Amino acid sequence: MTTLHLIRHARPAIDPAVRPSDWSLAAESEGIAALRDSRVLPTPARWFSSPEPKAQQTARLLVDGTVEVVNSLREAARDSWFEDPTELDRAVEDYLVKGTVPDGAGWEPRVDVALRIVDTALGVLAAFPDEDSVLVGHGIAFTLLVGALTGTPPDVAAWRSLRMPDHCALALRAEDAFEVVSPWGAWAAG
Repeated sequence: MTTLHLIRHARPAIDPAVRPSDWSLAAESEGIAALRDSRVLPTPARWFSSPEPKAQQTARLLVDGTVEVVNSLREAARDSWFEDPTELDRAVEDYLVKGTVPDGAGWEPRVDVALRIVDTALGVLAAFPDEDSVLVGHGIAFTLLVGALTGTPPDVAAWRSLRMPDHCALALRAEDAFEVVSPWGAWAAG
C-alpha cells in the first residue's frame, strides 16, 4: 500500500512587510521535535518540499536525508496578509468553498492551485509507486489536495484546526481511490 504523507510547515515568523511566501520559521517553532518523535513519519520515504523557506526549513528539521524542492508544492499565492485573524478566516473559507477572494488581495485562482497541487501529488506517486512519499507544504493547498484526492469538498473545519506543524496521511486503496488513514492532528492526540 502506498501512503502519501502531508506535512504542514511549522510556525513562521510573520512579517507583514513581506509576502507570506517569503516567511521563514519563527525562532520558537514548537512541535517539530514532537512530530519527528511521533513515529508517524515513514522510513524509508521520499521527501519533497515547497520552495517556500518555512516549508524547506521544516523538512530539514524533520529528516536527515534528501529533500527535493518542488516549485509546484508552494502555497496558494497571495499578496495580502490579514492582521485580524477573523478576516483571514473568512477570506480562506470563501476561497476554499466558493473560490472567491477579497478585492485586490492578489490571490492565485483556487482552480489553478488545486490542479497544480493534485498534479504534483499524483506525479510523485506515479514516479515512485512502491514507496511512501512525504510532501511538506501548506494548509490551503493541502486542504484542496485532500478534498480532491478523496472526492470531498475542501474541509474548512480541518483547515481551521491545522497545527503548525501538522501531519495527515492518505493511502491509495485502489486505482485513484484515496482514503485518509491519519487525519490532521491525529499524531498529536495519542
